[in-house]
Amino acid sequence: LKKKYFNNEKAYVGYVKVISDFINLNIIDLLSKKNQMRNKISLYKKQLNFNLCLGNGLFGNFGKSVYDALSYNKIQTVTTEHGLTAGNSRDALQYFYSNESLTSDRLFCYSEASVKTRLKNNNSNLKLDVVGAPEFPKNIRFKKLKRYILKRKFKLKGINVFYISHNIELNPGKYFPYSKSNPELFSDELSILKTLSKINKNVIYKPYPTMQYLYDRSKIIKNSIKKYNNITFFKGEEDFRYVRAIADIIITQSSESTLEWCIGSDVPLIFLDSDYYEPLENHKVKKAFEESFFLFNYDRLNWEKEMIDFLNLPYEEILKRWKEKEIFRKKYDNKYFLSSKKYAGGIGSKLLFELINEDNN
Repeated sequence: LKKKYFNNEKAYVGYVKVISDFINLNIIDLLSKKNQMRNKISLYKKQLNFNLCLGNGLFGNFGKSVYDALSYNKIQTVTTEHGLTAGNSRDALQYFYSNESLTSDRLFCYSEASVKTRLKNNNSNLKLDVVGAPEFPKNIRFKKLKRYILKRKFKLKGINVFYISHNIELNPGKYFPYSKSNPELFSDELSILKTLSKINKNVIYKPYPTMQYLYDRSKIIKNSIKKYNNITFFKGEEDFRYVRAIADIIITQSSESTLEWCIGSDVPLIFLDSDYYEPLENHKVKKAFEESFFLFNYDRLNWEKEMIDFLNLPYEEILKRWKEKEIFRKKYDNKYFLSSKKYAGGIGSKLLFELINEDNN
């Protein structure tokens, strides 16, 4: 770190002191809760007679304390993967210590690539099972009815391009080193919106629903897009998963939980790729995304013109090209995407019953 990031000795010494204090405080916090948490779980085990804990991830010091107490009391922890990050995004290689990997005994995964990536974490004895994505993101039930109701509710007509932004300006720098500074991310957002203002279709813009900014950026963006006649700022509080039926074309970036809702919508999907912001894990993943979706790398010069020209094609032509890519989406489904033919609920519950029976025997 010193060689790569620090030219100033005083700055380096200050950094080491801050990090050391932070580590000390976390260790003290964990040790102070250890016996109390172990005793509490022991009491619950006697009262409820259980040997298995199912959850969606144990995070932070509290999660570590709970997992330690469960393990101490010989209770097996089974967790479920959050989204499509592992196996697709380079972030997953960096964040073994802040995801489910260190606070699970068994993890239910979406894809084969996820399992392969998580096996690289040598600091974990985690057992992994591919169960696929849940049913809800893979299909939109009563799609035509939902589409009709939502289009009337939001007063939409014609072909609608839904831009689901994942340009998250995180003050803590969560995705370091695979992220950009907040000013760069904000500039990217304005650039993408300016590009979309030049297409011949309606655009619905939905920012990522988080409040981690030092300022209210939505006000600035709203003022910026007022001059664009074809862009509507999504005002609703609804999560994208509940309104995705209105999308004719979807645009997003980053392989995170949002991506599963986009893939499951089964409409033409544009994936905005960058080597500097939450990049895809490797060239094999990028090839799969290029063949399965419409990928535009927004690090390149003139990428804007390429995307404008593409989006200005007749919708029937875009749909035709999307259907031609279906063979690749099926090819890569189990490896990188939703494992659509797997019934996660059935597979997961069967595995859970097997674990319960093992404990009882």
